[in-house]
Amino acid sequence: MAGADTTLHHPRILCLHGGGTNARIFRAQCRVLSRLLEPHFRLAYAEAP
Repeated sequence: MAGADTTLHHPRILCLHGGGTNARIFRAQCRVLSRLLEPHFRLAYAEAP
């Protein structure tokens, strides 16, 4: 199947930002950590109110 996600079998980590920021900024702040974890985990950045 073309375009199939090959990371579906990886465990997921829910990434929650703190106050005064949002998911987009938190993802940028975690880019180095993300590069290390993404081969082994699926990272999900949630947007909180």
